[in-house]
Amino acid sequence: MPDNAPVLASPVSITDDWTYRGFRAVVLENGRVRMTVLPGHGAKVWEFSSKRGGRDLLYHHPRFDVRPPVFGANVDDWWTGGIDEVAPTGHPCVIGGENLPFLGDLKTEKAKVVSGAIANFDDTIEIDKGSSAGIKVNMSVTAGLGLVGIVVQVSPDRSVVRLVTDSSFSVGVSSVPFNAVGVAHGQGTNHGLTAEVNAGQPVLPGNVLVTQGGAKSLYPQGIPVGTVARVTKDAALLTQNLDVDLMVNLNDLAYVSVVIWEPAA
Repeated sequence: MPDNAPVLASPVSITDDWTYRGFRAVVLENGRVRMTVLPGHGAKVWEFSSKRGGRDLLYHHPRFDVRPPVFGANVDDWWTGGIDEVAPTGHPCVIGGENLPFLGDLKTEKAKVVSGAIANFDDTIEIDKGSSAGIKVNMSVTAGLGLVGIVVQVSPDRSVVRLVTDSSFSVGVSSVPFNAVGVAHGQGTNHGLTAEVNAGQPVLPGNVLVTQGGAKSLYPQGIPVGTVARVTKDAALLTQNLDVDLMVNLNDLAYVSVVIWEPAA
């Protein structure tokens, strides 16, 4: 092929049976270039390589690899290289009949907190939105950038939310930036959380825990849960026990946002 031939002059192959750092990867290539796209990361273009030159033409952070973004985080603070296409939306728009917010594919419904615990034995709040606003049982509830709880009861114009502090509450988590995975548990009213994570990755005070997500999780990936306050290693069980401070002051909730998201069937 002549050196001045158009880049797309040769046939293009597309394969989607690749993964990179836990993300599904789609590879498009011809005889001259290869491009790798990460659909689960907003269609990020992670690689654009010249086959003749043998190198990737895109910038990549020298210390941090691509990782799951934290829900609500500033894009510039989380960028590690490549080209971000922010699919399916860069501006508020309607796609498939859904109103999507700026730089996001998770719709949220803002609701007012109308009462505290509905019983004296659990940590719950009641909000002024329900099924008529698209809210369903097991949807995540946030305030600011942190997880508040999960919807446990729904009527047409009201919902009950179980708070993360409830002793029956648990959520799969991973640490940022080292990706130690485990489970966080509620410890009752006016207490933080505890978590047990694997000992294979370091966890330090100040690290953030986010929802791990996954095919069977009730929570979308990347919602901040809390900040690690203390780490105790259990050598016998090969775990690290964490005390976790909440991201949100649950005693001062006026409004919350329900994430209109359900795990794939």
